[in-house]
Amino acid sequence: MNSLCTALIRPGLLVGALVLSAGAWALSSDRDQDLVVNADRAELDTASNIAIYSGAVVVTQGSLKMTGETLTVHFDAQGEATLVIMLGAPATYEQLPDEAATPDQASARRMEYQVLDNRVILIDQAWVQQDNMRFSGQRIVYNTLSNKAFMEGAERGPEDRSRVRTVIGEEAPAP
Repeated sequence: MNSLCTALIRPGLLVGALVLSAGAWALSSDRDQDLVVNADRAELDTASNIAIYSGAVVVTQGSLKMTGETLTVHFDAQGEATLVIMLGAPATYEQLPDEAATPDQASARRMEYQVLDNRVILIDQAWVQQDNMRFSGQRIVYNTLSNKAFMEGAERGPEDRSRVRTVIGEEAPAP
């Protein structure tokens, strides 16, 4: 069996690549659960080391749930994921953190996880909801090692400048 096929069936491969913040958003028991990817179609290109799942894609593992129209996973020669992209209208993410009553949620038309750079990038109509805080903008970049985020705006503000938006409070607007 080639390394791409081996990597695809290795338990937990996609979890490391899909969970938006390496532990900060993850229920610790999730990584011990089965990873399930449901889609209308799957294409494995061993020459290019790419796996593409398309058509109503749903990824689940414990409390983790991601949805989108297309999930593309790029692998290196050793079969390790290097880039994961979920596209949708929108793509969604939900996961219950340890000791939390409500799940963290995120949405964007494009969600990327750049494994080597430890970066999650939400692009186009991006928002993240954690507890009573909601962040939104055109682009949200999150470094999973440093736990630092950078946001670029989409809303128009004074002088027609692009703006980001943060809402903190019990009534932070739901998506």
